[in-house]
This record gives sequence, C-alpha cells and structure tokens, in this order.
Amino acid sequence: MACSLEGCTLVFSNKTEKDIILREEWERMDGLNLWLLVTSEETSPLHHRRLDQDALRERFPDAQSLRYYLCGPIPMVKGVTEALEGLGASSDSLVFEN
Repeated sequence: MACSLEGCTLVFSNKTEKDIILREEWERMDGLNLWLLVTSEETSPLHHRRLDQDALRERFPDAQSLRYYLCGPIPMVKGVTEALEGLGASSDSLVFEN
C-alpha cells in the first residue's frame, strides 16, 4: 500500500537556517506542506517568529480538528501543547515522542 503525505504539515522551528536538518529531503517530499521557522536569524527569508499560539492560530485556524505529533525540547513541547489546547485541540489529538 502506497503512503501519501497529502494533507500533512511539518512545522520545523530552529534558531537559524543552518540548523534545519534534512531540509533538502523535506523539501523534496511530495505532498508534504513544509512550514520552516527561524527564531534567531532576522535576515532569513523564512518565517521569523516563535512557534506560539498566535502563529499556530494563523497557520491552523481549524486547530481543534487536526492531529499533532510533537517532539523537541521539553519547554518547547510544553509551550506548543498549551498553545494548541488553548486553540481547542483535545489531548487525544496530541501524540508525543518519548
């Protein structure tokens, strides 16, 4: 059975563009929506902002109807979890990497 990434979005936040691992591979994946953010490189053409509730609301206005897989540093995962729950995402829609 063939798999499809259609409808999937990878949100990847890094300090700088050079910190984005596997960028070329992500960009080549058919059907994958890629949202790259950088937080410490103002000259980057990528989105320059933190991954907070406002950013998530703008990108995912239907946040309560989506599913999420979260991984990263514990403080970031905690903050994104709180932001998503604040947008109406249920705890059942959140999956965490341990």
